[in-house]
Amino acid sequence: MKSAIKFTAAMMTVALSSVITGAFAQSTPVVRPQAVIVNPVETQLQTTVSVDRGNNNPVYNIGERIKISVSVNQDAYVYVFSIHSDGVIDLILPNRLSGGNQFLHANETRTFPPAGANYQLTVDGPGGQDKILAVASKRQLNLNEITSFKSNQPFANVTVQGQENLARALAVVVTPVPSSDWVTSYTQFQVRGGGLTNTPAPTVVVVAPQPQPIVVVAPQPQPNNVIFADLNLVLYPNAQLVQFIQRFETDGEVELLFRSNANIAQLASFYKNAVEARGWSTRKAKLRSDNAKLEFRKGNQKLNLEIDREDGMYRLTIQD
Repeated sequence: MKSAIKFTAAMMTVALSSVITGAFAQSTPVVRPQAVIVNPVETQLQTTVSVDRGNNNPVYNIGERIKISVSVNQDAYVYVFSIHSDGVIDLILPNRLSGGNQFLHANETRTFPPAGANYQLTVDGPGGQDKILAVASKRQLNLNEITSFKSNQPFANVTVQGQENLARALAVVVTPVPSSDWVTSYTQFQVRGGGLTNTPAPTVVVVAPQPQPIVVVAPQPQPNNVIFADLNLVLYPNAQLVQFIQRFETDGEVELLFRSNANIAQLASFYKNAVEARGWSTRKAKLRSDNAKLEFRKGNQKLNLEIDREDGMYRLTIQD
């Protein structure tokens, strides 16, 4: 959902003093730490990318919603990357929720999520300085070497990690494109906070529509639903919310299958609060529409909790 940068820059095009001759002249992309990747040739094609709180390095708490907008002044294919402070990279556009359509018409602005969408984008941890990078090209780019869509995933996985590695990979991708036909733009924002309740993208991640809170009063452990004896974590005791199916247990790991009327966000919030109530601190939290991952620490101890939704059931795994 990091240190402040000294300038606000939506456009990253840098003009060279040398004259580039020919409409299809080629030049080597420049990798700059603050701009990720830059076309050293001044181009008529321009793109801008922004977040809904402006481009002056705004602050988002983990878990808060975010909207990303991108625009072009000429017809172009546009690719948008979210770069986390820990080096994790998400591809925001193209995505399957938008039909894979990354082509924008001249002077078109496209916002994610669009009005009426059945998904949200939220800011994910860890805290720090995150960036959004847009690459616009008059020719369609081939990202197959650095991105891949898994079955039923709305957003692609980016196989490279870190902005420098992304920059090098993109420099290879745009090499076949004439220098006059591509350009980049970026914006940045600070991520603060931890956990799921007040804050957790692509940094941006996809979550289900905003859940209504479920109030659980004095849960009492029952046979089969005590899931982690050391913490005395339990499933919701209300039978309308949870139906126990099966339990698996190995040394240091408990895996539980169950059905529930609650969604991923509600379940994650419930277990997060339950673990924190026992003196643990949430170090990392990643929330998606079909998966939640939480990492807790207490002194030198570490605890991982993951919830997956699959085939109408939930699979909860806890590891110490």
